[in-house]
Amino acid sequence: MEIYKTMAFSGKNEDFPAWSTRLTAYLQTKDLYPACMGKETEPEEVAALAVGADNTAKAEHEKKVKERNGKVTAIHERRNKVWCILALCLNETSLMYVTHDCVGRDRMGDGAKAWAVLKQRFCSTEKPCIVSIMGQLARLKLDSTESLENYCIRAQSLMTRLSDAGEQLTETLFNPLVPNGLPERYE
Repeated sequence: MEIYKTMAFSGKNEDFPAWSTRLTAYLQTKDLYPACMGKETEPEEVAALAVGADNTAKAEHEKKVKERNGKVTAIHERRNKVWCILALCLNETSLMYVTHDCVGRDRMGDGAKAWAVLKQRFCSTEKPCIVSIMGQLARLKLDSTESLENYCIRAQSLMTRLSDAGEQLTETLFNPLVPNGLPERYE
């Protein structure tokens, strides 16, 4: 359980980029990244058995159906594993945000669906979100107890959030904004 404590998500927009990077790295180590990204597609249904098929054809059909069902079950189990990991890492508000749409009556979760909902919520490409991030960047100030390094990391984090939202801020605009939030002693 210790790994989930270190990977806990605060529910804050500004924490999502770093948290999602850590989480996807963890999922990659568990071979669950494709399940999280929804890149595993269920195999197509097996064609119906022809009327009057002999026992050999029936056995072959049954084998194909069993194989397909096994693959589908494995995909659902991996998606549920991703769901379980997410459920252990999310704060209460974020967990409630995704639970309704991502957990079935059988209590199996769909981690791929939950991940998509979280990304939509925290990596919005809508203009109000982009404007909000731009405002945060323009108002960025070095706190009196903060190191310059942490200040630069916060600025870079805002740039990453803008980039994730599909908005590219050029260095020509970014570079004057960062020193603008520094006190006079950094002139």
